[in-house]
Amino acid sequence: MNLKNKQVVVVGLAKSGVAALELLKRQGAKARATEISAKGSVACLAEKLTAKGFKIEIGRHTEDFLKGADLIVTSPGVPDTALPVAWARKNGIKVIDEIELGFMFCKVPIIAVTGTNGKSTTVSLIGHIFNKSSRKAVVCGNIGNPFSGEIEDLKDDCVVVLEASSFQLFRIDKFRPKAAVLLNITRNHLDRHADFNEYLNAKMNIFKNQSASDAAVLNYKDENILKNTAAIKAKKIFFNKGRFDICDVRDLKIKGAHNVENAWAAALCAAAFGISQKDITAALKSFEGLEHRCEYVATINGIKFINDSKSTTVDAAIKALTSCDEPVVLIAGGRDKNSDFRPLRDFLVNKVKVVVLIGEAKEKIKNALSGAVDIKEADSMEDAVKSALRLAKEGESVLLSPMCTSFDMFENFQHRGRVFKEIVEEFRRHA
Repeated sequence: MNLKNKQVVVVGLAKSGVAALELLKRQGAKARATEISAKGSVACLAEKLTAKGFKIEIGRHTEDFLKGADLIVTSPGVPDTALPVAWARKNGIKVIDEIELGFMFCKVPIIAVTGTNGKSTTVSLIGHIFNKSSRKAVVCGNIGNPFSGEIEDLKDDCVVVLEASSFQLFRIDKFRPKAAVLLNITRNHLDRHADFNEYLNAKMNIFKNQSASDAAVLNYKDENILKNTAAIKAKKIFFNKGRFDICDVRDLKIKGAHNVENAWAAALCAAAFGISQKDITAALKSFEGLEHRCEYVATINGIKFINDSKSTTVDAAIKALTSCDEPVVLIAGGRDKNSDFRPLRDFLVNKVKVVVLIGEAKEKIKNALSGAVDIKEADSMEDAVKSALRLAKEGESVLLSPMCTSFDMFENFQHRGRVFKEIVEEFRRHA
């Protein structure tokens, strides 16, 4: 699509929205942006963008601002019910997500990874394997740095490794990755998607435009995936089928069965691009893992503290718990995503001695787990860590694995994880 002189409205001024604005400007489009928030940081950003010549609307979405638009580009956090999306639908205006915009101008192969859990670790693993084998990979997308912001710097010999969320995949049009990875699908984001089927279909969109010359890397043990592979035209490559023999599991620095799956998927993806078994094995062994993903923080009085702030689903917390060999005091809670917390009950027996709850979802989680485990409540992260330190014994662990989003108390999961680590470190210094 030639966007020169086209009127394009970007909805949302988070990082992806700003990256989209800048890319559109470079492509000669007449780009402007609308943002529903008007908090201090947004106002400051709007002022800077206005100084660059962009027309910016904050604190609301209005039809007057949208009039004349040839295209609407949404940030991942924009729901289908938002006024700009509804207005575009009513007026027959095309709506795409920021990753679709990036794809329109991307001239190198794309490896896209989605799933309920494990996306960030897997894209980082794939990037690590490529870069260790001397083949340049740019890791971007939902992991933090927007796809649109990388387009101008992509070299002809590199590969894009893109983390894609259901929100980003929901509105794709022609987006077509050379390799698409679907790690797993469990209930998630039902506060945004109408039901599980809508969420599932959004994830399956990653394969929508692939052909037989592309690769689809799939989890053989995930029933929700296996039941929905018939329409996939790409070559199907399965992990979790047979035995993991890429390297000795004990050599992996990232622990847990879920990380074996992530490593397996990453290895198959790299192999599909011609990277040797030797290079793949060496890279897997040297991968250190990511911040906020089952990250060891410190040991205080023989008690190990683990930061799994990235855990925003019940399934992620279950995976974190199963990777712990010792008894656990679990810190959980935050803003609910219409999750069902009851499946956690079976994993508490003989594993979790106490659950310390924080945040808006305290009561819901308490009701779901009542009778299965001892439950305490805390008003802040500091209170939760203090309580957990008192309740745990030498040889046990304190695990922050919230099962919820962070937006009730923190800016994002990274902020939540950093606060947890700072509090733990403060207690360690005074132990």
